[in-house]
Amino acid sequence: QVRHFLYSVELKLYSAMEPLRGPELLRQYRRYWHCTTLFSFFVKKFFSYAHRWWIPDTAKKEGPSSSILPLDIAIHKIWRDEVIAKLPQLAATALDLIDKDRDRIDASVSHATLLDVDLIKPLVDSLVTLGAVVNSTPDNTDKPVPKPDAIPPLPPSIAS
Repeated sequence: QVRHFLYSVELKLYSAMEPLRGPELLRQYRRYWHCTTLFSFFVKKFFSYAHRWWIPDTAKKEGPSSSILPLDIAIHKIWRDEVIAKLPQLAATALDLIDKDRDRIDASVSHATLLDVDLIKPLVDSLVTLGAVVNSTPDNTDKPVPKPDAIPPLPPSIAS
């Protein structure tokens, strides 16, 4: 049920950002990325006790091919798969703003405006964080987090 909730939240954020372009897209991205990182932090703190015992125990039972991830890493992977991968205009928008700023500086030094770093920094920070998430999976491979409809049902012994 947790994955269903996480996917529904990320899909709502994606659908809110998808029609936006330009600086407005980066402003929304900054806001939603901040909310996602705060949510991830508090989920990690809230479930830290369960992570300490449940994940290693489940990983032992399932063996080395286990794809059990802590919720904070799962949240970031879902963000990467459902927002970053589906919004290629994020990078294009950031690069376009940088190019426009460089053109203004080259054209007239006296009328140069500073690039709004506060719009681009969250995108870069999130890409760095998401790159670290890829490298923190147990076997250092980039296994996708299963979508809610691909999650297998519980075995009968556990479901009852």
